[in-house]
Amino acid sequence: MNRDKARIAVYALGGLYLLYLAWQMFQGLPTAGSEKTLMIGFMIFFTIIGAGLAGWGLYTSWKAASGRSAGVEEAKQSDEESEEASDEVK
Repeated sequence: MNRDKARIAVYALGGLYLLYLAWQMFQGLPTAGSEKTLMIGFMIFFTIIGAGLAGWGLYTSWKAASGRSAGVEEAKQSDEESEEASDEVK
C-alpha cells in the first residue's frame, strides 16, 4: 500500500513540475526567437499533462484519505454496536 501512495505522490509532484516548466516557458516567450512556435506547443502540452497528473494525484490522495476516515467511522460504529450487544447480553 505504501508503494501505491508513493507512486501517487510522485505523479502529483511530476504534474506540478510540468506546470512549473510551462510557466517558465510562458515567461520566456517574449525573448524567444524562431523557436516561439515550438515553445508554445510544448507549453500547451506540459500544461495539459501537468494539470492532469497533478489533478489525478490530488484526487486519488483525497479519495484514499476520505476512505480511511470512512473506515475509522465504520470501525467506531461497529465497536459501539458490539458494546451495545454485550450490554444487552448482560
